[in-house]
Amino acid sequence: MKKPNVWVIAAVLLLVCVVGVHAGPIDAGLDKAASEVKGTFKSLTKLMFYVCAAVGVVSAIQVFSKMSSGDPDTRKAAGSWVGALIFAAVSVLVLEAVFM
Repeated sequence: MKKPNVWVIAAVLLLVCVVGVHAGPIDAGLDKAASEVKGTFKSLTKLMFYVCAAVGVVSAIQVFSKMSSGDPDTRKAAGSWVGALIFAAVSVLVLEAVFM
C-alpha cells in the first residue's frame, strides 16, 4: 500500500482551516442577499397578481364581445383565457412558496 503524501494532507488541512475561518462573513453576506431578494420578490409577486387581474379584465371583455357578436367559439376562447389565468396565478403562488 502506498504511503499518503504528508504535504498533500497538510495542504488540505490548511485549506479546511482557512475556509472555516472565513465562513462567517460569507454567511452574513448570503443572509443579507436572501433578505433583499425576499423583499423584492414580495413586490414582484404583487405586480404579477396585478398583471393577472388586468389580463382577466381584458379577456372578459374579449369573450363578451365574441359572445355578443354570436361567434361560435366563445366557449373555447373563455376556456383558454381562464386556463391561462389559472396557470399564471398558480405559478406565482408556487414560486412564492418555493422562494419565501
